[in-house]
Amino acid sequence: MKKKLIYMCTIAVLSFSIFCGSIAENSYAIVNDGNSGKIDISQEIDNSPLKVLNKNSYENIKKKSIDIKTVSSAEKNVLSGENQAVLYHNDGKPLDAENFIKFDEVSEMENTPSEVLAEKNRLRESCENAGFNYIDEGRDTSPIKVFGIYIYKTESNTLGEAIITSNGNEMSPDEISDNIATSIKNGTARLSSEQSTIKAAQKNPDVRTISTTYKSGTTKVATLTGSVTHDRKTKNASIDGKAGSIWDVDMFAEVECTNGRKVSSEYIWLNTNQTNQKLIKYGPVGDKGKSGGYTITLAAAYGIASISFPVTFGGSYTRTDMTSLSGKYGKWKIATDSTAAKSSLTTQAAIRTSNTSGSLIIKGKMEITLINLVGRSWRSTTYTWGAQTYTIADR
Repeated sequence: MKKKLIYMCTIAVLSFSIFCGSIAENSYAIVNDGNSGKIDISQEIDNSPLKVLNKNSYENIKKKSIDIKTVSSAEKNVLSGENQAVLYHNDGKPLDAENFIKFDEVSEMENTPSEVLAEKNRLRESCENAGFNYIDEGRDTSPIKVFGIYIYKTESNTLGEAIITSNGNEMSPDEISDNIATSIKNGTARLSSEQSTIKAAQKNPDVRTISTTYKSGTTKVATLTGSVTHDRKTKNASIDGKAGSIWDVDMFAEVECTNGRKVSSEYIWLNTNQTNQKLIKYGPVGDKGKSGGYTITLAAAYGIASISFPVTFGGSYTRTDMTSLSGKYGKWKIATDSTAAKSSLTTQAAIRTSNTSGSLIIKGKMEITLINLVGRSWRSTTYTWGAQTYTIADR
């Protein structure tokens, strides 16, 4: 049984202006200050694309547990200027974050047994055709734990937040710092590749982000930095005769592998299966052969203009569209042969959905299968991101 990650508060809110603040004249990076593993932020002299706050404005707080009240107080202090940035951590041990982020059971977004079997057979055939053995090490079932919550104020006076997680039992200060930096860097990259989306977006779309480090034992094998953007296009649409809102929701993720791992396949879900919600459009649409990327287009609907943005993931990957309009979910598979697998993969998917009552509720999930060569055998392990339930105030 897989887990779902439910945000229990509204402060996990970013805006594209957060990422705009990341592109600034001065460049900074997050580093270890060398004092007994303490995590710190210092200015870099290189031309890093990152922009975070300097150490003089930075509060480093060790805690064993975190809750909504504590984080909300930190948010107010950051926005008021009392603290420009706050990092909650537990010196590399997991934070008890059940009162801030809750892990719960989920079953409705699993791969069906036939899909699982087909994927294993595909990978086995790919490996054997290349003259290698194939060893399936199954799914990693280690629970995802929270190791850091970094809250900061941007130059545009908006709130930024990065939640650092891992399936491991501990994280070093360098790992936590690197994951914070990766979250901000990916936000910067996302901004530069989505100008058309940003121009069409509302002033402050809701962006939720998490950076997860995956480990095999104590060995780091990959980092998955992902975010889900909720952009309400209108609150005054007529949906089958009812007043409703139209939202564009997209999931962006970058997998970066280490220690010889490569990405063989990735499944992506965006689920809007609620009574008062309807899947209107989605992208990318249709199946496509081997490609270095694709373009997502959400066609015009209910008076909302169409938008398009390109996604470049590199390598030779095949995309399969598994979306169901009746099931109210977008679902995609990105896969490649073992010999063509790359150590990094960037993907994005989007849906346009309506909502006629209450909050917008979206579930997002990803599964990645990593492979590594040991002797003459390819070994594969599957890791999960989410499922995450996002509840956004709407009507």
